[in-house]
Amino acid sequence: CNDTAITAFPGNAEACDDLDNNCSGATDEGCDDDTDGFCDANLKVIGKPKVCLSNADGGSAPGKAGADCDDSKADIKPGATEICDSADNNCAGGADEGCDDDNDDYCDAGMTVVGKPATCSKTDGGASPGKLGNDCLDDVAKGAKANPGLPEVCDDIDNDCSGGTDETCDVDNDDYCDAVQTVFGTPTTCKKTTAAATGGPGNDCKDDDAAVHPNATEVCNGKDDDCVGGTDNGLKATVANCSKMGKGVCTASAVETAAKCESGAWQCNYTLIPGYECDTGACKELSCADGKDNNCDGTIESPCGN
Repeated sequence: CNDTAITAFPGNAEACDDLDNNCSGATDEGCDDDTDGFCDANLKVIGKPKVCLSNADGGSAPGKAGADCDDSKADIKPGATEICDSADNNCAGGADEGCDDDNDDYCDAGMTVVGKPATCSKTDGGASPGKLGNDCLDDVAKGAKANPGLPEVCDDIDNDCSGGTDETCDVDNDDYCDAVQTVFGTPTTCKKTTAAATGGPGNDCKDDDAAVHPNATEVCNGKDDDCVGGTDNGLKATVANCSKMGKGVCTASAVETAAKCESGAWQCNYTLIPGYECDTGACKELSCADGKDNNCDGTIESPCGN
């Protein structure tokens, strides 16, 4: 069909060179079936054929393979944007590169996902044109520390990709991390808590009350204010706690041993001073006209009684 070209004769393989190599009556058939301007990778390209001008120069015979790795789809070609769809969209030699750098099976939030690609099958992008992935931190340097399937911990990372960093770590905003949370290092959210780099529990025993945290002053209120030793622990009565303390015969030393915090309130028991206050269940005789404040109410008894 072309006696001037030695590469044009019946039965010859078609190449992309502006010639009818197999004398079929058509030039460069099969070179660019998807008409995206790139020559099929399964065909030889010689020079710069018109049918696929976007392809790199194939040079002189025998030429080189075309660059279109899937000549049945116009959106797959060199220079195309790689998406997550189990295809090599940009013909770079790998499918879905950049879709799951940290290998946690969730697609990068910066990539478009179509269906459930094998690379990151825990993300479903739905039908074409798909939607963005849901891994908010697809960083290989960080490891798989963030994806929608992870629990939130306190580490300055949005671990569950919910849109907030370290939420629930310090609900009462007292700068101490909740004791039920796992803490890594010293997170910004609750910077008064420091745990090992490998993780440890927070130290705020009641994260819905900003007055309760380590280093708080323990008071008699039914709470473990300082998160050490339990509720209302280590407290001693003072004059401010018990109204009769330090008055009359109720000396501070005697009353201190008898007063204690119970059920969040001071229970002031003065019965350790025999003869001056009713013991539980029975009263002792009070001395009349002895010039003493026998019942510790701040006044000298008159009249006198049981």
